[in-house]
Amino acid sequence: MRNKRYLRGILAILLALVLTLQILPQQATSTITSQAATTNSLANVNTRDGLIIQMHMWSFNNIKSKLPEIAAAGFKAIQVSPIQGAKNSSEWWSLYQPINQSIGNPLGSRQEFQDLCSEAEKYNIDVIVDVIMNHVANQGKGQEDVVSDQVSSEFKRTDFYHNKGQCSDWKNRWAVTQQGIGMPDLNTQSSEVQAKAISFLNDCIACGADGFRFDAAKHIETNVGEDANKAWAGNYWTNVLGNLTNKNVFIYGEVLDEANSESDNIQGYASFMSVTDHYYGSTLRNAVKSSNLSVAQNWNVNLPANRRVSYVENHDNYEHNESGINDDQRKIAWGILAARDNVTPMYLSRRTGSMGSVGTTDFENTEIAAVNWFHNAMIGQSEYLRYSNNNSCMLVDRGRIGTAIINEGGSFYLSSATNLTSGTYTDNGGSGATFNVSGGTITGNVPGNRIIVLYQDGINPTPSTSPTVTPIGDVVKVDPATPVVGQPVSITYNATGRSLTNSSNVSLHWGYDNWKNPQNVPMTKISDNTWSVSVTVPESATTSLNLVFTNGSVWDNNSSANWSFTVSKQSSPTPTPTVSPIPSQKVAYFDNSSTNWNNVNVYVYDESGSSVKQVAAWPGVAMTKESNGLYSYTLSEDWNTGTTRVIFNNGGSSQIPAAKQTGYLLEGKMIYQNGNWIIYNGNNPVQSVVAYFDNSTYNWSNVNIYVYDESGTSVKKVAAWPGVAMTKDSSGLYSYILPDGWSTTSTRVIFNNGSTQIPSANQQGYLLQKSMILRNGTWSEY
Repeated sequence: MRNKRYLRGILAILLALVLTLQILPQQATSTITSQAATTNSLANVNTRDGLIIQMHMWSFNNIKSKLPEIAAAGFKAIQVSPIQGAKNSSEWWSLYQPINQSIGNPLGSRQEFQDLCSEAEKYNIDVIVDVIMNHVANQGKGQEDVVSDQVSSEFKRTDFYHNKGQCSDWKNRWAVTQQGIGMPDLNTQSSEVQAKAISFLNDCIACGADGFRFDAAKHIETNVGEDANKAWAGNYWTNVLGNLTNKNVFIYGEVLDEANSESDNIQGYASFMSVTDHYYGSTLRNAVKSSNLSVAQNWNVNLPANRRVSYVENHDNYEHNESGINDDQRKIAWGILAARDNVTPMYLSRRTGSMGSVGTTDFENTEIAAVNWFHNAMIGQSEYLRYSNNNSCMLVDRGRIGTAIINEGGSFYLSSATNLTSGTYTDNGGSGATFNVSGGTITGNVPGNRIIVLYQDGINPTPSTSPTVTPIGDVVKVDPATPVVGQPVSITYNATGRSLTNSSNVSLHWGYDNWKNPQNVPMTKISDNTWSVSVTVPESATTSLNLVFTNGSVWDNNSSANWSFTVSKQSSPTPTPTVSPIPSQKVAYFDNSSTNWNNVNVYVYDESGSSVKQVAAWPGVAMTKESNGLYSYTLSEDWNTGTTRVIFNNGGSSQIPAAKQTGYLLEGKMIYQNGNWIIYNGNNPVQSVVAYFDNSTYNWSNVNIYVYDESGTSVKKVAAWPGVAMTKDSSGLYSYILPDGWSTTSTRVIFNNGSTQIPSANQQGYLLQKSMILRNGTWSEY
């Protein structure tokens, strides 16, 4: 709700040619082709990483009828218009003037909402509800402070409201949170008002809601940031969000950063939820209006990683005639947004008729769907932006495996630097355009007014006819020989004579059941060209464990056959593998060096009984920091081996395993370290040397690190200038783990964004002797 005084207001279809989330590299010089995806492509995407479509004013039944097309277009979540009882009116804004906190209004009944949620689940689509918790409907123009006669009697109590009048000073934080925005302002510090909100939100969850957009969120006070220790501070967000029955729902708030940081407190809200980067939409629209796409390079506000929700336009922009762009411009602007990293993009289906009618369906456009699936497939890949065709074309590189070319201008011949792996690529958006990448340069003819989507061959691996492929010789060994579901498995890789011979680092790229939930795990070098790692076979695995190996640029995928090992549901009768015995004492350890959380909690639970047993309600209990830097928590003896599970979290939105995933099975002493859940043998783990970079001072859109060592007869380097992209972690810092084999007495680093560098040109890089950080211009021990 904008802060203005005026009144506001089963699987029947094969999906289109799109990407899946599974990323399986093939040979670098192969031809890149698209593959068909199924609805399972959305199964492992979470809402925060995926894309949202706002079904503005659509009825629940009309949305339900379009679910196959929405899934085919690659949207992970739908956002429905407010579902609360609303002021009697045919105008769109009436839904934003609620008369109660109950489900059901002209868009549909409670049962129809439940039916929508149930059907959406079949397509792996989440349902986000737009909720209005800040205010209720007013009596009409000139009576903004008066509670409407239509408001439910339970909300007629005077003490349920702030009763401070209407806001006129949008730069005054007290006024923004304690006065109205055109409607009676609920007293959100009241425990009774909070209790009603909790009851309503949990009822939505019980009906199948997977997330919430809090309308006018910045008008509900916090107890952090600019509100901390202020007279108006309140515990609304802590109490309400902390009492939701499902802690894994996606939450974001409408926080319009349009006055100044003191009145908006956007960073404070970002500590509780994702927030809107509302005015980046204006930036996008200005970029396409001017045909200068470089205008869209910088975000409107600095936000923590994975806390940004943005859009080309939302219902407010559209209904207030603020968009001012045509359909082609809207497509190009969306292409930019959907191709980028560190954002949850939201697409608007515009209202076309009366309340409940079907809105625009341009989301079915082939180019829109192609860039959507590109976004889903590039999760976790850093971005690098370039421009061509007089800035009317933007190239968005995602790691080395994908590039989106968004061209608003006319057709032209492209010759540009690129991060893509060498090879021949064909547009997955249907234009038929092909591009060649060689020596870090991409060339080819770009069609006019087009979104081009290129990605590395093998992103969607073709399942083999048999779940088991016999390993070649002794290249790959697993212990036990038949991995057991829910149990650790040790994987050893011998790179001798193969494509990864003499690599300084090797990672395992693995999945299960023909490449479900693929992920990368760094391996430990145990001898020359021999690497090892332990992972836990997911309990959902039914057929196979799938493996390939990489050093970040070169891959060993067994000549495209991959390695696959049959998994068992129970322990194999073969001899017990040689592992450390599981002690009777149950201790969970957490290595915080890669997450850098300020708070480390563990949520302990057991679902084997008739009810869930837990040490403490979410987020659990604080872990103890040991002298070796690890965090630990020791369980009492009454917790069962084989059924006790743990989830690590920072007390906010970050958790391991991720939301909606089963916690780790705790058997004896175990540790989460470097992405692995493994048995802890009591020895201090080897501490990696890590370079950190605090980008808050520089605000670079790309952060690279150039690593080199001049102590030998020739310069040793991880990669040619500008080096490699750094990883942005949950705390907002960028980090890079120094590979094994690098000296801690002569290795130096230079940070850069591709053009600007620190230290500056012609200066020696920083010496990396231990884990160090560059913060506010100072290089110091981390």
